[in-house]
Amino acid sequence: MRMKDVYKIYLTPGNAQHIGSREEQQDAFYFSDFFDAHSIQDQGILAVLADGMGGHDMGKTAASIAIETFADNYGLAEPQDTVPNRLTKAITAANQAVSKFALEANVDTGSTLIAAVIKDGLLYWIGTGDSRIYLWCQGQLITLTNDFTYARSLEKLLAEDYISEDEAMKDTQRHCLSSYIGVRDNFKFDVCPKPIFLKQGYKVLLSSDGLFGTLCEAEISEAMSSPPQQAADQLIAKTLIKNKPYQDNVTVLIIGCEVP
Repeated sequence: MRMKDVYKIYLTPGNAQHIGSREEQQDAFYFSDFFDAHSIQDQGILAVLADGMGGHDMGKTAASIAIETFADNYGLAEPQDTVPNRLTKAITAANQAVSKFALEANVDTGSTLIAAVIKDGLLYWIGTGDSRIYLWCQGQLITLTNDFTYARSLEKLLAEDYISEDEAMKDTQRHCLSSYIGVRDNFKFDVCPKPIFLKQGYKVLLSSDGLFGTLCEAEISEAMSSPPQQAADQLIAKTLIKNKPYQDNVTVLIIGCEVP
């Protein structure tokens, strides 16, 4: 499936998903229509991934609500809104929707969420939680998003000499999320400071932590040299062959860019 947009960039998607060794698939994802020329000209191509929080009640439902609300609100944004403004409004609405659901259902739940938009040859992104967006270019894998985990606070304390490196690495809370979709207070997210101009051969990768929690960056980068769908399938296969105990759900979305 390929779509040539008005700026003569071919965008080719790929995606793959596996439940891992978990009892339920709590990852959810969304691609906008690669063949709707009017929508692409107005909104660009949108890819969204959400990972329901493991150990929390109804994570699958939280991820689904987050994805649906985000996609709907991005599409309904005012025509004069910039892409970053659309993304900000959409992620705020998603957080409110999941918070409302959790409150009304009296459950403790939430989800990560990352989203990428390619419009007029430019890449924009937004995210909260610890799912990640990467840019693969010229054989290199570049992490675009930040993990919203307690580890970031520990790194700041380490830099200011309040704690030692050993204390930072051994802190049992370092992997806990500091912000996510569904949090009721102090909701935080990262939105791209400026878009990236995409070139021939670039690929955008969205993944849940079931991928990078198992594979190193070199292993991910090696698979990304293949066409998008093949790369997605290879990433899942590489993850599963590790046979990691308690392997988390793993989901990957890839958009490849070609310039004719």
